[in-house]
Amino acid sequence: MEKNKSRLDLLRDRVEDLSIASRRYQSLIYFVWFVFVVVTYSLMIGLNLFLSKEVEISSTKIQSELDFGSTTYVLLDRNVNQKEQSATFVLGKKEMDPVYEERTWHVSVDYQNGSDDGQIQTTIYQGENNFTYIQVEGLASEWSGLRVELTTKSDVQVEEQSDYIIVGEKDTQSDPIDFQNETEVEVTAIDYAIEQRNAVIADNQTVIKDNEEEIEKSKEKAQLLETEMDYQTDAQKIETQNSINQLNERNRQLATTNYSTEKQNEELQEQIEKLQEKVADKKNSTK
Repeated sequence: MEKNKSRLDLLRDRVEDLSIASRRYQSLIYFVWFVFVVVTYSLMIGLNLFLSKEVEISSTKIQSELDFGSTTYVLLDRNVNQKEQSATFVLGKKEMDPVYEERTWHVSVDYQNGSDDGQIQTTIYQGENNFTYIQVEGLASEWSGLRVELTTKSDVQVEEQSDYIIVGEKDTQSDPIDFQNETEVEVTAIDYAIEQRNAVIADNQTVIKDNEEEIEKSKEKAQLLETEMDYQTDAQKIETQNSINQLNERNRQLATTNYSTEKQNEELQEQIEKLQEKVADKKNSTK
């Protein structure tokens, strides 16, 4: 027969029962709080996806490079007028390629949030070094962004190559677009070819100047080393003479580089003069 518990034992049992119940209740509170946090966080994320502002479209910037296989073009200008439903894009080759090539272009346009009234027509003119002017008309009247895919192929390429230009609605213009005719594009192309050559000449001049400064410093250093040889042992003189020979060899290399760079500048300057004659003839032909 079970012995009757004392009042102290009964009190201890009661306290233990309350403690167990309290822990269970506390665990339940923690569980409910965890579920509440997870559900609330999930709802906030879901609502944010539906209520947040539309993602801003990042337009292709001027001077961005477009790669078509082994050929790289630079986006020189971009004009888009949504009201006129038209756009122009001007591309220039990054490199001064002396080889003339026949190049074909195809243009397609995709819209973000676009209306269904677009039916594009393109006009494409090319000039010096395959400088390319692309005129697009008949764009959709409403859109928040457009993707202009350019596909091109030259007579020296086996396959077509594509790249694209992105334009967001915020980067459109309200002023009318000044369309160019073929002669105007040819003149602009020649001007761009002249600018390219002037830029190379300027870079070459910087290289020549830097090389000349290095040559002068090397000459001064070599003179100091020669002076020190009067106070050196035979072994030291051999090491010093080796250093002098290295400086002199470096100076000869820099002088050779400067000579070839100066010759390149002379050639580029002559090309510029010929291009200037060509652009003058183009302009005179339109008078």
